[in-house]
Amino acid sequence: MNRFLRILLVACTLLSAACTSSDPPPETLDRETFVEVYVALRMAALQQEDARLSEADRIRILDEFQVTIDELESFAEVWGGDPAYMLEVWRDIEARLNVPVDSTSVDDAG
Repeated sequence: MNRFLRILLVACTLLSAACTSSDPPPETLDRETFVEVYVALRMAALQQEDARLSEADRIRILDEFQVTIDELESFAEVWGGDPAYMLEVWRDIEARLNVPVDSTSVDDAG
């Protein structure tokens, strides 16, 4: 095997290992932050008649969490190739969005 082919084989092996790693790049949001922000955005949208969030509200929520839209997209790009992981992320989000109706009502008895 010539030297070029060995280098190519090593490079492919390293790239393959990097793509299957469970550790995101250090600049990627952690899972909990992504879930919290996504839930906050979705809950705010659901409060609107048309279930659409205004740009101003979106910016306000992102600012509250000190997160950018680019960071949310980066998380999705980094983990999007891992369907099992993303399924668990969406299950976390869904579980938080399925808040029982009574838990959000105001207690009139005081």
